[in-house]
This record gives sequence, C-alpha cells and structure tokens, in this order.
Amino acid sequence: MMKVATITFQNTNNYGASLQCYALHRTLMLLGAETRVIQYDSPYLNKPYKFAALREKGFFRFVLGNIWTLLRSPRNKKFGEFNKNIKFTRKVNEKTICSLASEFDLFITGSDQVWNGNLSGHDSNYFLSFVKDSKKRASYAASFGFLNVPNGELEWYKQQIAGYRYYNVRETSGQKLVKE
Repeated sequence: MMKVATITFQNTNNYGASLQCYALHRTLMLLGAETRVIQYDSPYLNKPYKFAALREKGFFRFVLGNIWTLLRSPRNKKFGEFNKNIKFTRKVNEKTICSLASEFDLFITGSDQVWNGNLSGHDSNYFLSFVKDSKKRASYAASFGFLNVPNGELEWYKQQIAGYRYYNVRETSGQKLVKE
C-alpha cells in the first residue's frame, strides 16, 4: 500500500480549507493509499499573538481582536471535532519536518493557496523542500493565489517548483506560471 502525505493549510478554522483538506485525504484513502496530512506548525501562520500587536494595531483593535477570538471559541471546537475525520502525522515544525521524508512514498502539496508566498510567509516547506527525491513530489490543485508573480520573486518560485515530478494547479494562470 502506497504511503502518501499531504501538506496544506491544515490548522485553520476556514471552511474551504478544511473541506479541501478532508476531500483530498478521503479521496486518497478511497484510491487505496495509506494517507496522512502533515501536521505542520508553520512559524509564519501560527505565530503566537504577542503584545507587540498592541503597538502595531492600537489599543482598540487589540481589544476587539481578543474579543473576536473569544467569540470564535465554539467554532474552533467544531473544527476540532471535524478534524477527527482526518489522519494526521505527528506534529512537526520547520526543523523537524525533514524527518518525514523517509516515511512516505509520495508527498503532495495542495490544495488551496499553498503556493501564495504572501499567505505562507514564503515557507519553502509548502513546496516540499524537505523532500530531496523529486520522484516523491507532486502537487494537486495547488494555487499561487495571483495572476502574476510579484516583482522580484520569479526566480524564487522557479527554484521552489523545479523539484516536482507531477504538477496539477488550480488556475489557468497557475499553469502559465509553472510553464515559465
């Protein structure tokens, strides 16, 4: 049985992100794969909320942000319950993610805007940089989230996607970017 790991924005309370994560996970299972979603603790996406935000946002927005977080607590619990339908790897971070490279036969990036550097903080792990064997790297419905590569970033994106064996992107604009 093929062992497959996917990397996506899995630690989110967003309906679209959660449903696409579940759909890909479930489809791979139905195709006979032993599949896991990488439980990646992104340093950019999961930054601890610091009091520096008070200075950056101002007192009023800081207080509103904390109230909003409390109001979303029931929603967070529901997402936690939903995520019990998904099999995850052990928690990994930017330093320990490479330990997964030898545990799976195939790694898939996607779906969602995982290739949008503005969302991921240009984290190369979403491009499977920790997987050195290109035969083990694929993308499924990965999205850049933009029509044109931002100025000065084309070379960085070229380097990131060069290591993939199989490409499947969401938008036509993404197809053009991959061909570049």
